[in-house]
Amino acid sequence: MAAGNAETGQAGHSVADSVLIPAFKGLLAVISVVKDYSPIDALSTGRSITWGELGAAFAQVVLLVGGGFAVAGIILFNRRETGHGAGTQ
Repeated sequence: MAAGNAETGQAGHSVADSVLIPAFKGLLAVISVVKDYSPIDALSTGRSITWGELGAAFAQVVLLVGGGFAVAGIILFNRRETGHGAGTQ
C-alpha cells in the first residue's frame, strides 16, 4: 500500500516505485540534454555559432533523442493491429 502517514510526514512506498522512479529519472536525464543545450539562445542574441556546435545540437536533439523515442515507439507498437481492415463479409 502506498499511503503515507500524515502525522509523521513520511511518504508511503509501493512496488511500482522501484520501477517508475528510475524510469522517470532516465527520461528526465534525456530531456535535460535537449533543454540544457540550445544554440538558438546564442543565435537569438546575435552571436554566431560554429558548425561543430550546430552539428552537436543536431546529433543530440534529432539523432539521440528523436531516434530514442522512435525506437521506443517501434518496440511498443510492433505487434499492435491499430487499423486492421479485415471485413466480415
